[in-house]
Amino acid sequence: MENPIVIGIDAGGTMTDTILVDQNGHFKIGKAATTPKNEAEGFISSAADAADAWGISLDSLFSGLDVVLYSGTGMLNTLLSRTGRKLGLITTKGMEDMVLMGRGLQAWADYSYADRLHAVTHAHPDPLVPRRRTHGVTERVDHFGDIVLPLYEHEVTAAAHALIRDKVDAICIMTIFSHVNPVHEKRIAEICREEVAAAGVEINVYTSHEVRPVIREQSRLNSVLIEAYATSRGRMQLRSIEEATHKYGFKYGVQTLLSFGGLTSINHPRLHETMISGPIGGILGAVYVGKLIGNDLADLLGHGGNLLRYGRHLARPDTHRERAVDGPFQAQCADTSSRHDRSGRRHDPQGRPIDQEGIARARKRRRRPRSDLLCEGRHGADHRRL
Repeated sequence: MENPIVIGIDAGGTMTDTILVDQNGHFKIGKAATTPKNEAEGFISSAADAADAWGISLDSLFSGLDVVLYSGTGMLNTLLSRTGRKLGLITTKGMEDMVLMGRGLQAWADYSYADRLHAVTHAHPDPLVPRRRTHGVTERVDHFGDIVLPLYEHEVTAAAHALIRDKVDAICIMTIFSHVNPVHEKRIAEICREEVAAAGVEINVYTSHEVRPVIREQSRLNSVLIEAYATSRGRMQLRSIEEATHKYGFKYGVQTLLSFGGLTSINHPRLHETMISGPIGGILGAVYVGKLIGNDLADLLGHGGNLLRYGRHLARPDTHRERAVDGPFQAQCADTSSRHDRSGRRHDPQGRPIDQEGIARARKRRRRPRSDLLCEGRHGADHRRL
């Protein structure tokens, strides 16, 4: 057999598995115990086991590889076991309790129907940053990116001093509408770094507009907290693994798997996007096998040393449930996804008639009396509750 060109590694809580593949699809596997304190040791041991099965040395193996792909559950285990870094948070005044409120999906996803009905059994997960290390500062940027209230820099300085006294490992910053205009987040970060340098301590500063510049404050908040809490140790582990591969002659950079598929460098600035790189690799493999056997629905159940994981991938999503789009794009879709009524007229999937130009026109709606609108609470209070 020819020498392998790809090595794939999956580091679980108990075992680290390796697969070597050459350009003809031949493969060999290896296995070794995971070494959580230094995952590079388990990685090399597992690779050596696979190389021995192939009949080559580690030097010959790594010097001829084109891709080293490393995935695992280290960062996920850190998040679930709450063994990450000590965080502090600075946010817009009035939004200090966002961490405690969270989302329903975060706190109710694994509850049964009976437990969702009887909230007395409900328990929120432990927050990544406690309320006492969350500080609000006066500032406001509106949804257009215009500054409504200037940043009160003296409040930022006081918050930075308090977090330095608390000996936090990282300071996270999230202000409202920072994805539109991050001017206040940038200034808060500058002040925090100045105070950290003046105190002579080592504290990393993370801003939500850099970690995840998307709409909705809860999304940015969760992302910046996870990035600061769990990925620092994971990034150090990945870099030690890359150093180990270079020691044996690997010429390129180690890659890891994104949680939504695809490969990325271990120097990816948003490493929280690789949080479930291990489980997602199993799902992608199950999808490929499903295609080989002609099964569109791929289910995967993985039982590791620390976690039980279940994933489902629907290869053919139900696009007919998507919201219709007016205009030329809708005209293109009308030819492939339309239906006819008894008179022969075509309709789009939402039931709107399609004219001769192939465009779905919205039906004229009867204007309802004002009393109906008031009863639905569209003009203020819900009158049905009065």
